[in-house]
Amino acid sequence: MKQLNPIILIEHGVTLTPLDESHLEMLRKWRNSEFVRRFMLYQEDISENQQREWFARLKGSQKFYFIITDEAGEYGCCNVNLETDESGVCCAEGGIFSAEEGKLNSLTPIKAICSIYNWAFTSCGVAYIKARIRNDNKRAIRFNHGLGFKVDHVTDGVTYATLTKSSFEERYSVMKRVLG
Repeated sequence: MKQLNPIILIEHGVTLTPLDESHLEMLRKWRNSEFVRRFMLYQEDISENQQREWFARLKGSQKFYFIITDEAGEYGCCNVNLETDESGVCCAEGGIFSAEEGKLNSLTPIKAICSIYNWAFTSCGVAYIKARIRNDNKRAIRFNHGLGFKVDHVTDGVTYATLTKSSFEERYSVMKRVLG
């Protein structure tokens, strides 16, 4: 897998800005809020030191985190973490969260995730994207299903799903007309 550097992605009226040190405290506050934390696989509060250590581990990795901005301001965070599977195929794990519950019913999350997944498939050479979702996060399960994810299995309170490039492209070609 070639080494990639994150770039600013602007598509469908949203901007995805690569996470940098200036975003860390804002991201940590969002992540530690009850609204966000309850849907995370790891649900403990994150300290400033833990956040800095996590960010330091991202440098030089193929884990890309972006701050989502729309016309109303900063929305949340999305990511793709690139890896190579046991067959040598480039794949990723992806995710997104909104900083505020009141923002969930906008088109921003679908615009952001389509932008980052399109980048992963077209620029990063990803063949498929995986997701791990808490079973009680029904909204995220529906969201991922709408993107074309197929459930692989459900175990220990977690739904594991996969989005192939062809499935994404099929759904995205239709969604682009609505997303602008």
